[in-house]
Amino acid sequence: MRDRKKDIAFRVIVLIIVLLPIALLASYFIQPDLPKVDLVDDGGFEQGKGKWLLGDQPAKNVSIVDELSHNGTHSLRIIGGGQGFNQDWALRAVTPGTHLVFFTLLESVDRQDLPQALFHLYFYLYNNPIRYHIDITVTHENGDPYRESAFDPDPGTLPGGVSVWFNRNGLGNWTMISLDVSDIIRKHFPNNFWPSISGVLLENSGDGVVYYDDVSVTTSSIVNPLVQLGSFVYYNTIGQVVFGTLVSLGLSEFFKAVYHRAKLRPKSKNSPTNR
Repeated sequence: MRDRKKDIAFRVIVLIIVLLPIALLASYFIQPDLPKVDLVDDGGFEQGKGKWLLGDQPAKNVSIVDELSHNGTHSLRIIGGGQGFNQDWALRAVTPGTHLVFFTLLESVDRQDLPQALFHLYFYLYNNPIRYHIDITVTHENGDPYRESAFDPDPGTLPGGVSVWFNRNGLGNWTMISLDVSDIIRKHFPNNFWPSISGVLLENSGDGVVYYDDVSVTTSSIVNPLVQLGSFVYYNTIGQVVFGTLVSLGLSEFFKAVYHRAKLRPKSKNSPTNR
């Protein structure tokens, strides 16, 4: 009887070893099915400045206008090179499905200037005080329609991050920009986990006029501890090694237990060897 209890306890422990890492990773990918929340307050600029603040290095003319909009009646207009509005929020965990969307329109005043929309999304990596950027540039210039690359921090000047370019966009038309934030961070920073986003900055990095409208950064409205543990596996190479090792050991012990149980099982009296 005691041996039977030990056998049952052992199999339960083995089952936990096998299922726990799988459950953690699964919980991370279940997160996108939870309700979403938009971290940007009034991304359509319909309520005035609200929580939007003027950047530290503003362009010569930054204003909310009603002359042109993608949706609703207002948009943000930035004339000349420089920063427009920024908005910060409390650190928010990046979960699968964290998504950035905004609309921008480029307008040339004298057909010689080169307006460029430059959108910054700020994020932090776990246990790292450096604020990283995802810098998204939208132009009407020739070049690859899309390209992205990571860049390292430069102490005292630039933070690290990811540069994303959208080229060949027509002037005078609204362009929709849509990015999977979690996918970009994981692709370029694979050995970090628990990244968090903290704010956005809208800018005109060229000449001419740039409009912004319908800015949104959506993520899961609920973040639970299992998701944080699951993100360790999703974002971190070490986590993936631990995950694979636990599953391999668990399956190995499980099949060993099955083999020994079958080997020690009493043979039936009617079996050919007992006749």
